[in-house]
Amino acid sequence: MYFFLLSILCFTLLAFLRYRLALYSLIILIPAFLIRSTVIGVPTTFLELGIYILFLVAVIQKRKNLVRYSRQMWRTHKGACIGIHILLISAVCATYFSPYPLVGLGVLKAWFIDPLIFSFLIYEEVSSYKRIDLVFVSLSVSVLWLSVWGIIEKYWGFGLTVGTRLDSVFESPNYFAMYVGPIIAMNIALILAGSRIIKEKTLPLIVPWARAMLLISTLLGIGGLYYAQSFGGWFALGSVIVYLLLHTQYAKVVWGTLILIFAVCIGVYLNNPNSIQEVTHRSNFTGQSSVTIRLQIWNTALVVIRDNPLWGIGPGSFGKAYSHYVYTISRSPWELGVIKAHNVYLNFWAEQGLFGLLSFLFLVIFFYIRKPRLWFGVAMAVILLHGLVDTTYFKNDLSVLFWVVYVGGLSSA
Repeated sequence: MYFFLLSILCFTLLAFLRYRLALYSLIILIPAFLIRSTVIGVPTTFLELGIYILFLVAVIQKRKNLVRYSRQMWRTHKGACIGIHILLISAVCATYFSPYPLVGLGVLKAWFIDPLIFSFLIYEEVSSYKRIDLVFVSLSVSVLWLSVWGIIEKYWGFGLTVGTRLDSVFESPNYFAMYVGPIIAMNIALILAGSRIIKEKTLPLIVPWARAMLLISTLLGIGGLYYAQSFGGWFALGSVIVYLLLHTQYAKVVWGTLILIFAVCIGVYLNNPNSIQEVTHRSNFTGQSSVTIRLQIWNTALVVIRDNPLWGIGPGSFGKAYSHYVYTISRSPWELGVIKAHNVYLNFWAEQGLFGLLSFLFLVIFFYIRKPRLWFGVAMAVILLHGLVDTTYFKNDLSVLFWVVYVGGLSSA
């Protein structure tokens, strides 16, 4: 408790003295939502209080800018603003009709209001100073320290929660993959565009040391993602990398390289019985595996949606509903402690109803209609692709990352 309060006090001082440094520091420390405490009887996190402190300082020091850029956001991205309002209204309505309204209120604050405040502060900063490169660097530093921490855990054999899979500071390897995947994709697009391998009309100004940071962060992040053994993360990032490489001038070489890599991977797995056993265990369709567990969760989510199609079961309430509904699918469910639907689209519909899902899809479509720069587009693509098999939004850090990418894409369009 004392350490938590001291950290908040130091961050408050930094925000008043060096607002920009505090803003980019909080981007680096997005996973600091894991640092939790209770203030005046209310559960909170370092990330949440950090966002509120930054907003308070911005209101005091930059009030005119906030008003100016909020009006600019409405004028230039009216569709996104309408979509955000509908998303928030659907979350409020779902909370009101939920059998677990207190859970919904906490989630409404942590997964919607806080990330939107933080992303708007970034939008104001980027619009004012035209330094989007600092956002890239800050996100890269977060991947860097998370990957280094995870690799140390992996090789020293401590802090791992699921076998030998790398999870860094998170409770699950999949959480690590869902966070670092979009940032790695963003960095790869920036590196390829900066090297003129992919042609882009204009490039963000990135100084040499920052380019080195992007490269080191990307390599370590890919290493961490490999050891996390997240098939969803591999699929999403791999798909985006292939897309990027096939849009270079070396497309034929890329095809040949992909075939060679595929053949080598098959050879490695065939000569490694442990790898074969791991893949077979996690992908078989008969016994308990990642595939069968997810199929059971998705079927349960569909039953929840069937009974609560319009307003959903309430934000953050899928886990409570699952423990009841899963028995309508199976008398002996594979998993009981499931808190999310392992599919971002089903999770939106199950928790926030049809309006929540439609507003989310509308926001995504609007994002790509606005033609964001390549790096933001591929980052969002990783979130959406990985979201087919995991919930890449419904978590404090992931919701913040989603809106940082979203607002970055709009500001670059």
